[in-house]
This record gives sequence, structure tokens and C-alpha cells, in this order.
Amino acid sequence: LSENKVCGVLDKLEKCLLE
Repeated sequence: LSENKVCGVLDKLEKCLLE
């Protein structure tokens, strides 16, 4: 969850999930 949260702050949660 920490990684997803950071990714969401940087760009979007969706982008993080795609990567």
C-alpha cells in the first residue's frame, strides 16, 4: 500500500497500477 500511496501522490494511482 505504501508504494501505491506514493505513486498516487506523484502522478495517479492508475498509472502506478499500470507500471
